[in-house]
Amino acid sequence: MSDGPGFDRAASFRDPAGSLFSIQGRILRVVNPAGQEDLSAFLESKAARKLVESGDVVRSLPLDAAESARLLADPKVREAYLGETTAG
Repeated sequence: MSDGPGFDRAASFRDPAGSLFSIQGRILRVVNPAGQEDLSAFLESKAARKLVESGDVVRSLPLDAAESARLLADPKVREAYLGETTAG
């Protein structure tokens, strides 16, 4: 689904715990609360480190609070992530 320049969102049946966003030249994955523990465990695992080193998995970093707030200031991101509709 595309919401205009610089913003695309994709859901995945293979990833029920999250959604992907392409915004401002970056790919972001939003993980729902149920998937956060599994994702953290995977990213901290030896297997994940090996997969990143081999190039089979892209490096992933959690956003800090300031970056999250900056992205959520964008009405399109907020609408997609929080399910809020924007006026206009």
